Amino acid sequence: GDEVGLDDLLLTVTTEHDKLLINAPFPCKIVSLNGDIEDNPDLVNDDAYADGWCVIVQPHEFDPDQFLDEHEYIEYLNEV
Repeated sequence: GDEVGLDDLLLTVTTEHDKLLINAPFPCKIVSLNGDIEDNPDLVNDDAYADGWCVIVQPHEFDPDQFLDEHEYIEYLNEV
């Protein structure tokens, strides 16, 4: 797997109207890429937490306290 640094390009998502560049939120090693989404990109929207995953990474020097968990993120979205 390729090594990716903080803020390096991790993934490009092309939609009907735009191209989204997703940068790594932390230094990591790419463990696996889901090739199925290249052939069937609707999986990302239809089943993101099962067959529609994009990439699996192994973080380096990861501090979970620097990031929001799912509940904190939802709370943040409700505030903005």
